[in-house]
Amino acid sequence: LFRITADVKPDDALMIMYTSGTTGDPKGCLLSHANLLTNSLHFSESLELDDDSRYLIPIPFFHNGGCVLGLLSALQRGSTLISMDRFVPALALRILAEEKCTHTGGVPTIYIALLHDPSLQEYDYSSMKMAFMAGAPCPVEVSRSVEKAFGMTIIIGLGMTESSPLITISRKEDPFEQRVGSVGRPKGCEAKIIGPDTGEEVGPGVDGELLTRGPNVMQGYYKMPEQTAQVLDEDGWLHTGDMVRCDEDGFYYVTGRLKDLYIVGGENVAPAEVEAFIRTHPAVQDAYLVGVPDEKYGEVGLAVVQLKADHEATEAELIDYCRGKLASFKVPRYVEFVTEYPLTPAGKVKKFVLQDAYTKSMDLKGYGPTA
Repeated sequence: LFRITADVKPDDALMIMYTSGTTGDPKGCLLSHANLLTNSLHFSESLELDDDSRYLIPIPFFHNGGCVLGLLSALQRGSTLISMDRFVPALALRILAEEKCTHTGGVPTIYIALLHDPSLQEYDYSSMKMAFMAGAPCPVEVSRSVEKAFGMTIIIGLGMTESSPLITISRKEDPFEQRVGSVGRPKGCEAKIIGPDTGEEVGPGVDGELLTRGPNVMQGYYKMPEQTAQVLDEDGWLHTGDMVRCDEDGFYYVTGRLKDLYIVGGENVAPAEVEAFIRTHPAVQDAYLVGVPDEKYGEVGLAVVQLKADHEATEAELIDYCRGKLASFKVPRYVEFVTEYPLTPAGKVKKFVLQDAYTKSMDLKGYGPTA
């Protein structure tokens, strides 16, 4: 074992971690020892893990969130790690209380499920200190409700499998609105925002694509050189495909995915902004927006909405709710209601499945998607 260890170099590949497949087929990311150990070190510092921490990870280890932000981070800090075979809200709540957990983490859908589980009020969560949330946008009010229910502090991060995964994360001492309303600031790496059309770096307040460079960036996709060249440029920058903007204090805000952008009569629409607004409707639990074909405008928006229990809303009501508060081209043309979303094993919504399914079921035609 010592001989094998001596031969291991920091840049040697440690594992092939597959992407979650939210936009298509999963791709294998070659991640080195340095990638994962450096990333887990920075993350565990932000989450303030130590050898007294009791850390529940309700997400799978085959995902970077469970493996790096969970398992490796706990090992680096000597924390007690508690895992689940699969996420069951009632069981997770019982574990948090009975095991006197101090930390947890996951995607927003996990926290929403915990908040709405009937057994939420049955337990004492006074041992809880901090939790992380990542993987998808989450309304500020949901984060506020989670903090109140569990008496803990939430920090928000942004990452992807290709970046091992952490790129940005907020800190416990950040002001609440920036701590949970943004995805924090770069941690342990370089980051910049470029205009997707010009490739030039943009300043605060301007939307653009997030790029990152440093010890977090993968070596490439396994046996996929062409796809690797599409996301890793000659200067070592990883093009994430995330659309973000930065404020004057250096906090990053996700505005959408480059692949999610659709164009309504020549106007770009970033779904994240519209989704966040629809979620402010009193009857709405969650909402996702996709572009679908339209004969006149090329594409228009379709909102796929999940309502809160015992609440009602109609398509016309939600469209009217958006009118006058969003630019006219951002107002969804259609609204469809669901009780659940198609999810990846990591809990992320498969938007391409929604887009394909509704385009076919509604028999929508146009002059072709332009984004």
